[in-house]
Amino acid sequence: MSSAEKANAQERKKEENANYYLNHREDILDKKMRQRTQSYIAKYGGYSFFDRYPHKSIKYQKYLPEPQ
Repeated sequence: MSSAEKANAQERKKEENANYYLNHREDILDKKMRQRTQSYIAKYGGYSFFDRYPHKSIKYQKYLPEPQ
């Protein structure tokens, strides 16, 4: 491959990555927030973290799993 072909391939790859992020932005953010919520629950032992910090509870409300 010549250097021009490599540069074109890299540009194409960058565009594909950017387009993927734009098209799947909600899914990516949703997944990140779910992981973050799970880590808070694991780190602080259950839902006590969200009881202690109600302002965070609002932000993460839709990502909280149903209590059992």
